[in-house]
Amino acid sequence: MIYPEFLKNNDTIGICAPSAGMGRKLEEFEESLQVFESKGYKVKETASVRVNSNRGGSATKRAKEFHELIEDKNVDMVFFAAGGDYMLEMLPYVDFNKVKENPKWMCGMSDPTNLLFATTTNCDIATLYGFNSGGMSLKEEKD
Repeated sequence: MIYPEFLKNNDTIGICAPSAGMGRKLEEFEESLQVFESKGYKVKETASVRVNSNRGGSATKRAKEFHELIEDKNVDMVFFAAGGDYMLEMLPYVDFNKVKENPKWMCGMSDPTNLLFATTTNCDIATLYGFNSGGMSLKEEKD
């Protein structure tokens, strides 16, 4: 199994929306970005991340944006923006050869699990089932 390089200070986290965008939760998303930056990471977002829709764009657009992050040599890890219900629409457009050629940690949960599982089983690359990038806020919820 391939284990991508662990993140170091000043590395870049790429964020894309293979399912829903973060448009309905922008305040929470901004807080999550602050957490990444406070830990010494840079952040690169794709265009669909802030879309206010259950779909972060068309299936082909979401796959294209995922590929942009995977192929970008300056992006060290890919986080998925949110869960949702429509990630399976983009799965047929994912080029797993590009993923194999550019192994990076990928992290998300819920709907993005489909892409994590497919990456691990098709490419033999370890992935992380954990928070989506929009859920990384350290702010305590109040009752």
